Amino acid sequence: SLGLSLDCVSIHEVQLRLKAGFDPSEILYTPNCVAFNEIEEARRLNVHININNISILEQFGNKYGNTYPVCIRLNPHIMAGGNFKISTGHIDSKFGISIHQMRHIERIVKTTRLHVKGLRPLLHDRTGLGTNKVKELGCIFREANSQVLRFILGRCTSGFDVHPYGV
Repeated sequence: SLGLSLDCVSIHEVQLRLKAGFDPSEILYTPNCVAFNEIEEARRLNVHININNISILEQFGNKYGNTYPVCIRLNPHIMAGGNFKISTGHIDSKFGISIHQMRHIERIVKTTRLHVKGLRPLLHDRTGLGTNKVKELGCIFREANSQVLRFILGRCTSGFDVHPYGV
């Protein structure tokens, strides 16, 4: 009734939340560096899936095509200060598919007919952890969202049916 939803990073978190009574529609599974069988388990559990690896995206597209919608987690390569070792938005981060791989993402979506329902830029507190420049951080977040929106608007006529925040 409060509009709560969850972002789970492991399949065990997903299973625990389901046992706690959450509806699958209220859960977004955002794994990192997991085997494809965990993605398949999330699919079987009918939760939202946020894919952040180009190889997994291609495997998912080849197996499920347009039969199950996914979100894509993008890394816009934006860092707003803080400690490089724990920041998630820089170019060497293991989190998210690089914003520079947009053409590859588009190829996978077109060739596999993947149903992408959301593009989610990798933006949260660790993008700029440690910065006290709130105004600067806001500008950085707006720029990342602008990159995603430019990509979406550039593909509206080619049947690429995505929304900036799909869940």
